[in-house]
Amino acid sequence: MNTPHQIEFRTDPRQGAGALIEIVIDDVPLLDLVREAELPFARQEQLERQADFAPEPAPLLAGDYQGFSRDRFGWPSRHYLGEREQTACNQEDDETMLLGCPCGIADCWALLARIEIDGVVVRWSGFRNNHRDWDLTGRLGPFVFSRRQYEHALHATAPARHQHPAPTLPLLTGLRLVPVVDTLSGLLDHLPPQAPPVPTVLSGSGEHASLAATASADSGEHASPAPTASSDSAGHASPAHAAPSNFGEHVPSPDRSADSAPSVHLGEDALPSDHLSQDASPSTGEPLLREDPATDEDLRNAYWTARVIAAGLPAPIPGHRPESLIRLSDFFAEGPLTTLLRAALWRDFAESESESESESESESETRTRTDAHTDTDTPLRPPGGAGNVGNSSEGALPSPPDLATDDLSDVRRHLAHDADAAIERISPLPGGYLLLGGDGTIVSPGCCSDLTDVMNWGNAACHTDTSPCMVWVGHPWVHVAADGDALLLTGPTEGDPGPELGWLPRLELAQAAEVAAAEVRYFARCLEAACTRLLGEDHATAVCNALLGDAWLRTGTT
Repeated sequence: MNTPHQIEFRTDPRQGAGALIEIVIDDVPLLDLVREAELPFARQEQLERQADFAPEPAPLLAGDYQGFSRDRFGWPSRHYLGEREQTACNQEDDETMLLGCPCGIADCWALLARIEIDGVVVRWSGFRNNHRDWDLTGRLGPFVFSRRQYEHALHATAPARHQHPAPTLPLLTGLRLVPVVDTLSGLLDHLPPQAPPVPTVLSGSGEHASLAATASADSGEHASPAPTASSDSAGHASPAHAAPSNFGEHVPSPDRSADSAPSVHLGEDALPSDHLSQDASPSTGEPLLREDPATDEDLRNAYWTARVIAAGLPAPIPGHRPESLIRLSDFFAEGPLTTLLRAALWRDFAESESESESESESESETRTRTDAHTDTDTPLRPPGGAGNVGNSSEGALPSPPDLATDDLSDVRRHLAHDADAAIERISPLPGGYLLLGGDGTIVSPGCCSDLTDVMNWGNAACHTDTSPCMVWVGHPWVHVAADGDALLLTGPTEGDPGPELGWLPRLELAQAAEVAAAEVRYFARCLEAACTRLLGEDHATAVCNALLGDAWLRTGTT
């Protein structure tokens, strides 16, 4: 882009609220620029009207304007952003008064122009006087300003410094890109079966149960379960671990053995107390949690969180609905990584007949369970068949279907028969990147996103055009447009740039993308080692590349 003009809206603080706003462009007062542009036309008019004013000289009207008062046109007025505070005679709908008449009636004699905000720039064009047909085209403007600089200058017209409002769009700092895996994108139904958790209701204390290993969403921390190592024929057990993380401390939950299910505690953060009440079942006398419709989403999230943990995976990140996103760093340990790898490969290699059979058996099991609990004392179920969270009489959440019980021998058979065709069947791990700022989540990954999207964020950090550029993060996606060292972030959208979210510091975004890519490359080394152990050395690298979506994420080179 061409170097934008610099603008100032100056006021004399000694004059108080009645001070006039002086507009200065590139250190030259706008009045001086207008006077120079209008001078040839004003002199011609002066000669033509000399007889009307003889023996006095006719007035020279070039630049005969003054600025507006700060108390009415200063910030937070958006007059200079095209939302007009006042209009003049003969003014068009798309025009704004920049200068008014020195007589004190601003709209008597005015300089008009079009103010257009186009993404990251503000453009002034079409300058004219509201009572003269002087053609100022080519003599005055157009002027293109950086939107950030323009708005910053406009905020200086606020009544007092301590009363300055926040900028029109926030500067989003403290950027981090956190790689995550999405367990609901085709993985959860293929996780190896584990002992399902049994909900436990606390009685006598008035507290609600809380999901073990769920940390406060406000702190940015999340819990990671630390299961005790155990073994079975398929090797599905997860060893005790506290996976490292670049983005926050993990709060390990109490250990649980392989033959004991974790207790489920639906905490006050997850289930607001004003929407739940504890009643005693007439048949058993046991306390029950009764669901209010306002808590449906909370119950669904508690269900998915419990189901993920029951499968032997780390706890999802709290605060993202549905709660199915798990930090990639939680899969650095062997147990969770092995579980994730098997789920991904079973998803891609499961036979359609097995899928149909499992779905049929699952539906039959659900119908049987539903028929067995039709008494009126049973708490309400979340919509969508998401299970009956909080019902202690039911005893267990439904476990995912067991689509494979061997040790990936079917996958190895496909690789041995036709390695190229088998690799083609492997789709990238579902997930992507959470873009976090100091105040929380800015962008979450959408449908069809994966770990290769870090390249899109890296390219966005290099974008230098004022025109919006799409950043693919799944459906829906976002856009960025450049304004110097900052990027205007808009979206999410399924088409043209969406709502404006704020400004991203270019350098921070670039550094966040580099850190995230380094984390994925470290994970790739762990993943390749797991592929070698489970599938053999011949196909480990190809399978790893297919799961990551790009070879450079493994090697670190483009």
